[in-house]
Amino acid sequence: MLSFVVPVYNVEQYLEECLNSICQQTYTDIEIICVDDGSIDNSLNILQKYAELDSRIIVLKQCNQGAASARNNGLQVAKGEYVLFVDSDDVVEEDLAEKVFNKALAYDADIVIYNADSFSEKTGKKALLNINFRKYRKFQNECFSAQDIPNEILNLFLVPAWNKLIRKDFLKSNNIEFQNIKRSNDLAFTSKALLKANKILLYDKVFIHYRTGMKNSLQANNTKTPLEFFKALLEVKDYMIQNNIYEEYKYSYLRLFFETVFYTLNSINNECGKIEILEKVKNIDFCFAETNYKLYECFPFTLFMQYMVIKNMDNPSFNILGWMYKVYKLSEYYHATGILNTVKKCVIKVNMKV
Repeated sequence: MLSFVVPVYNVEQYLEECLNSICQQTYTDIEIICVDDGSIDNSLNILQKYAELDSRIIVLKQCNQGAASARNNGLQVAKGEYVLFVDSDDVVEEDLAEKVFNKALAYDADIVIYNADSFSEKTGKKALLNINFRKYRKFQNECFSAQDIPNEILNLFLVPAWNKLIRKDFLKSNNIEFQNIKRSNDLAFTSKALLKANKILLYDKVFIHYRTGMKNSLQANNTKTPLEFFKALLEVKDYMIQNNIYEEYKYSYLRLFFETVFYTLNSINNECGKIEILEKVKNIDFCFAETNYKLYECFPFTLFMQYMVIKNMDNPSFNILGWMYKVYKLSEYYHATGILNTVKKCVIKVNMKV
């Protein structure tokens, strides 16, 4: 059996489309655990209607505690060998369960990571969310672990949980659950799972479609909690230190840190929130001078330069940072160039002498 866990909160406009895509799976030995997080619209009624029509749907109710609590509560009652997490405004392909579950069973995988795309609610425009599968094609036919790619394990395969099939007993035995914060609550969950799993497998096919552009989504309203993601990043670091693996995966963690900072800076439109983030970063001492700087030579050039701008300018321009972030994403898409790395090394050496 395979368990779908779906947190639900005020998504009456999109919920039926999501549920239909799950109920119509070609693999039928599934349970669909929907956790209503205190919705005040018609979402709960929709869930109850679907539950009457399909016995595989289990509806749980809780007062509004957030998506993390809803997922954790759903995970507690899940009976499937593997579990999938789906956001209630997204849509999945009808062969998701069949293809990914069979892949997991064939390789005895702890985690199967599959591809996803985004589609705009406003324009309908689609975009592939992960191009890194191309870099590691061999991992579609052989399992890997964090030890195989220690400098990249936290940076390649998207932070959200919704593009991963995970063995339930693996989560339970390692006490991995969602962090109870409003935003970025799956960052620590995914990071811990990737660091701990012995058998991870890739499946380079788009099985889930991530909806963007909704007015009431957490991403659209992240100006209310601009510093929430720092809690998630701290949780990951504490976990790594407690398990004596921080030094082994430090580079990947620091890159995750900076990527998350700059993504958040460029995803909020509130200047006060941006200033809060900048001040937080300025006050964090990463001890660059005391650390072997060759570690930072591995950083993508434009990512490193964004940090240098924030650290060394009293009032960095948000326009400049926004432009640099776009260049960073573009350079990542084209896998960066040797010229960029050469220039970056020069900048690092100059900074070390200052």
